[in-house]
Amino acid sequence: MVSLVKIVLNLNTNDYYIGYIVDQNQEFVVLQSIDADGNLGGLEYIKNSAIKTIKQDSPELDFCNHFKVRDIFNLKKLNSSFLSLDIDSFESLLAKISTHELITVSTKNGNDLTGHVLKADNLKVLFKLNNQEYPLVIPIEDIVGISINDIKNILENIYHEASSNQDDLVALYLDYEDDERFGEALIGAVVFHNDDYLVLESLNDIGQLDSYVLINRNYIVHTDQDTELLSYYSFLKKWQIKNGSFDFNNLRSQLIQFDQSISIDSFLQSKIGDMVTINDYQLDNVNTGKIVKLEDKKLYLSNIDDFRLSNNIQEFNYSDLASVDLISNDLLRMKQFFN
Repeated sequence: MVSLVKIVLNLNTNDYYIGYIVDQNQEFVVLQSIDADGNLGGLEYIKNSAIKTIKQDSPELDFCNHFKVRDIFNLKKLNSSFLSLDIDSFESLLAKISTHELITVSTKNGNDLTGHVLKADNLKVLFKLNNQEYPLVIPIEDIVGISINDIKNILENIYHEASSNQDDLVALYLDYEDDERFGEALIGAVVFHNDDYLVLESLNDIGQLDSYVLINRNYIVHTDQDTELLSYYSFLKKWQIKNGSFDFNNLRSQLIQFDQSISIDSFLQSKIGDMVTINDYQLDNVNTGKIVKLEDKKLYLSNIDDFRLSNNIQEFNYSDLASVDLISNDLLRMKQFFN
């Protein structure tokens, strides 16, 4: 049986790929990728010279091997059509890609370029970036990776801008101490609100139900309701519902019952000793871990670090918590992994 591997690149990035090696030659490795939710993804053609290591044992692989891989986007058949082609170089691969297909090309300087191949020869590729008027010329020797059949690219390629946001979706921008986080938005539908909090049915970047998030309204600094981005997410959500992959972990049926008095304080009180995901005003990302104790309006959390519970306990003030996840795909998988 083919084992999952982790491919680490030797570029000045933290990028890595997880999946099954399905082909390999003197120029590149072909990886059948697995996404963060354990879903079968597209094909990654990775130049051998860009690979630092191929690992068969790592915390990430331990986590992924705990779950069954699902082909909810029906990509196995689509990938097989590419694997059946006679391809021995990036040049021959690019020559066989239709001009209508949206792909991502990774270059040795760390850029990921998404667009369409217009023409390719043994020295260069004429590449038109998505939504750009004029094409780029990319030397073949600068390319270290090519992504085929990525579900994000497939969906973007078939998207036709809707006339309006038909799902009452919103984009919520929260206040953070770190300015670099300000542009991050939570996108979804508001399913509950009171004077102090709201619950957002949050979507991931391909329109699937990702989580139900309890948000402190004091931290909401901007709301968008009618933008091209939200029209795009409306399309994504409809596509996922039609495909039967919108709520693939049945989050709706597992959402806790709550009433008008719900607050971050009351939710955390019900989760002592359990795992939670929090979003703190001062930190640079969300934190998932196990609640050690609640005391004096403070949360003490044993964070998950490299898929292990850390011995270091972090302290959070309730007043600094912009949001907590009531339930999420990531939280469900973490709980299943640790149990």
